[in-house]
Amino acid sequence: MTAGGTQARGIRRLRESLLGPAAVKGGVAFLAIGLIDAVGTGLYLAGSALFFTTVVGLTAAQVGIGLSVAGVLGLAAQPVIGWLADRWTPRRLLVILNLYRAVGFTAYVFADDFLSFLLIAAFLGVGEQAVFRSTRPSPSRWRVRTGASR
Repeated sequence: MTAGGTQARGIRRLRESLLGPAAVKGGVAFLAIGLIDAVGTGLYLAGSALFFTTVVGLTAAQVGIGLSVAGVLGLAAQPVIGWLADRWTPRRLLVILNLYRAVGFTAYVFADDFLSFLLIAAFLGVGEQAVFRSTRPSPSRWRVRTGASR
């Protein structure tokens, strides 16, 4: 065996031990997408309450009610999202869901009262919950590697 082959195998093992299941082809990009989404969601959750209370003029209770309704509707939509996930590829579903979320976040700019905020939050809540669930691999797609298969 050549030194280059041994080195490549060592790098592959290091990558697999550090990244776990993400070490497969496209896994690093998937991790990067997850990181970007997590940072963006964190900034949204922190900044949205300030935006809606100071700019739109909603009370903190109204913001809480709207985001709670959005969460409940997002959870209620999970069977439909699961049905779509079974019929589309994960990549296609994520692209569609992120475009859906982009429309929802853009619509927030046009919210000027509680009703419009509530409708937009409800619309967006479905996409928010769906993206979170669709980025997690289902058990049916897990591959278990054993030492004998290497």
